[in-house]
Amino acid sequence: MIETAQEFIFLCCSHNDSDVARSLSEEASLDVWKDLIFNFKSHQIDVAQNRTIPSEVMRILAAQGDEVVRSILAEKRRLPPDLFDLLSKDPSSLVRKKVAANKKTSIDIVRNLVDDVDEEVARVAEFQLSSR
Repeated sequence: MIETAQEFIFLCCSHNDSDVARSLSEEASLDVWKDLIFNFKSHQIDVAQNRTIPSEVMRILAAQGDEVVRSILAEKRRLPPDLFDLLSKDPSSLVRKKVAANKKTSIDIVRNLVDDVDEEVARVAEFQLSSR
């Protein structure tokens, strides 16, 4: 388990593959995740890439994160249903496209994205509908 924000940052910045793998797969407490999100904003992308972050952390990142962070979240299969809905209405077409491409996105959300103003988002949603 990752014990501190500093330990997480060390793992992310390491040139050792096993350290980087730990940054992607090990859990941390909610306090550590919040410390990273609010006090080390440049590592929000790294937090979003961690496979163990809880729903509460995903919600904070969805509200605090930039377009890249939100697009990483939109790719997660464990994304809570309310965040699929929220991110499907994101101002960024990149984020909406990632939601459309996610196989765990509900069929109703994918149907809504077929009518997206961005042609590429709509095309990805159409492809998802045809392949389900």
